[in-house]
Amino acid sequence: NMMYPRLYLARNLLRDDGVIFISIDDNEVDNLRKICSDVFGEENFIADIAVVNNLKGRNDKRYIARANERLLMFVKSDEFEESGLRLPEERLSEFEEEDNIGKYRLLGLRKRGGADTRELRPKMFFAIYVNPDDGSVSVEKTAKHHIEVWPRKSDGSDGCWRWGFTTVQSRTISLIGRAVGNEGRYDVFEKDYLETDGEIRRIKPKSVMAGTDYSTDGATKSFRELMPDMDFSNPKSVPFLRDLVSYSTNASEEDLVLDFFAGSGTTAHAVFELNKFDDGNRRFILIQLPEPTEEKAFQTIAEITKERVRRVIKKLNDAEAGQLPMGEKQDRGFRVFKLAESNFKTWDASASKDGKALEKQLELHIEHIRDGRTSEDILYEILLKSGFALTTPVEKIEVAGKSAYSVANGGMLICLEKELTLEVIRAIAEMKPQRVVCLDLGFAGNDQLKTNAVQIFKNKEIVFKTV
Repeated sequence: NMMYPRLYLARNLLRDDGVIFISIDDNEVDNLRKICSDVFGEENFIADIAVVNNLKGRNDKRYIARANERLLMFVKSDEFEESGLRLPEERLSEFEEEDNIGKYRLLGLRKRGGADTRELRPKMFFAIYVNPDDGSVSVEKTAKHHIEVWPRKSDGSDGCWRWGFTTVQSRTISLIGRAVGNEGRYDVFEKDYLETDGEIRRIKPKSVMAGTDYSTDGATKSFRELMPDMDFSNPKSVPFLRDLVSYSTNASEEDLVLDFFAGSGTTAHAVFELNKFDDGNRRFILIQLPEPTEEKAFQTIAEITKERVRRVIKKLNDAEAGQLPMGEKQDRGFRVFKLAESNFKTWDASASKDGKALEKQLELHIEHIRDGRTSEDILYEILLKSGFALTTPVEKIEVAGKSAYSVANGGMLICLEKELTLEVIRAIAEMKPQRVVCLDLGFAGNDQLKTNAVQIFKNKEIVFKTV
């Protein structure tokens, strides 16, 4: 009942090349996978990943000390393309060879494991010839390439190469022959380069994701360093979510990361850190119900979420204070919205149709804005109903002594003043926005002013609407 509606919405919200990750424990993982297969399709299941987040194991369970949680991965369609994970620092040392192309490591060309015999792969058994002076290789024997190398196993039996004859012939520049052992025997290796097109290679995550950075203890310690005045049970690890975002998004695109259960705000923390690291421009949406807490400073979990995001931003900005700017300054702003009923009173169609009841409804709608609603509340409802995103640039301006909002660099102008004048209408029209929205209340029953406004905007070819 809780998960199905959210997953159904998630599928509708996902781009065709989108992906969803869901953390779950063993108790509900079977049910969750069935629901996901129903919503996303069995063919879009990618992996059931074990995430080791407690290296010591939890001893509160019978029989087994549970050291991991589960992470289900589904895609919207086969259009999803992973960006991969950056190589760990300890793996970089493996690329110790270098040529005019760049750094590389050596990978044996002989196939190891599985169908690795001549009998099973006869077409992958052929000779490669090595030039002992520079290690270059050829599929043909020449005066320079005269050292004959066959894919022999260590026991002397016939194996096979990983590449076929045609591939070897077309990619000899990626191969090198080296003497191995004390007998002067030669073998052939692939040059596995660290960089491609100037980018350091990236790798696929394994079906078991582990490391001290993923531990719950480490996540708790990191949270308390940032929020010493707050206690939060089992926050997610920032490096873990950072890796998921890094793997599945592109730094050069405005990819959007949505977290249905924001909790302490780890997802926002991860996105900010990753953007700082690779100069990305990813964005995020966090959703969190205002669940009550026992804390005095933060009465709901949503308050904790917002405060953590603020502190992460401050921490990153403080770290950059005084540094020379390198490129365009990153946007680390965020907006908070609360789901609520419309700011405008709605007509009660179910009310009695007698004269007194209709008269009462009309009286209620003279002032049709709900009590306690601010201009910004009304502004964003109008933006949404006009088809604008909540991230649309909005600038508060003054027009003929009245306040107004310029939306999307002047594409639309919204004036929510309750007392409009002909001077204000003319000044707005001279700005030539594409659309203008005003409060109907602003005309205060002055039909002549409203009629003039309609004509003035029409003459300027401006779409005009009142709410």
